[in-house]
Amino acid sequence: MKKRLGILASVGFVILLIWISATVTALAIASSEEYYKTNLRECGVYSEENEDGTERRRIIYFVGGSRAVKATLSDEQLDAVAEHVVGYLFGDVKDFELVLDGVEIIGGGIQDGVSLFGEKAITHMEDVKGLIRGIQISLIPSAVLMLLLLVYILKKQSPGDVIKYTLAFLFIILGAAALFCLWSYLGSSENNPFLLNLWGNLHYIIFAFQGDAYRGSFLADALVYILTLDFFIGAVLLVAAVIAAVLAIWLVALFILERYSKKYNR
Repeated sequence: MKKRLGILASVGFVILLIWISATVTALAIASSEEYYKTNLRECGVYSEENEDGTERRRIIYFVGGSRAVKATLSDEQLDAVAEHVVGYLFGDVKDFELVLDGVEIIGGGIQDGVSLFGEKAITHMEDVKGLIRGIQISLIPSAVLMLLLLVYILKKQSPGDVIKYTLAFLFIILGAAALFCLWSYLGSSENNPFLLNLWGNLHYIIFAFQGDAYRGSFLADALVYILTLDFFIGAVLLVAAVIAAVLAIWLVALFILERYSKKYNR
């Protein structure tokens, strides 16, 4: 019984450690206007200069959710989009609908009062905002429970056992992740490449396997041509790096405690 409690406490602590590390990092990214602007520029969404000195802008398709409308946005307009996203998810902006003036519609000239996002993208972002609110609410009880488990582990478990339980659980998680990637790879195609399919499958899990809702939400909308897959991959890699660093610190701390306890007990 004691061993089972030790395993449950160790695994529970690691789960909460991963959860808090991932969500705090993700929230920090999602709430930073500068992160959006910097990484969208790196992903080639902002305008670039041609060799002859003229400006080259990325084409934004499905403006307003319409297949027939595409446009180019200035850097200032893209800045406004980044500020709008952060304001909607974390600030006082109540509606995700964004109307811009001076938008260059391809084949239609400069137009005012252009609604940038379609209804399905707006609905999808409502779901995202609800998800973020749920994550924020969960952080305090998660942190309290994690601290209680830490106290139990330090008092009742040897560092060596905790290291074994932690590594075994991490191997299981990595194996599950590998299977998830394999599943996404086998389900990919020329029209639905691996990374896009992987991103879609991840959305199925996050949004309770609502595959149809995901596919109809924002893939055919200007939102996906601004907040690109490359942008999200960069954010995911940053979150993964933070999780890896936190777990490494935890394992090193356990190793030091184990060495210290052995030395102390001699």
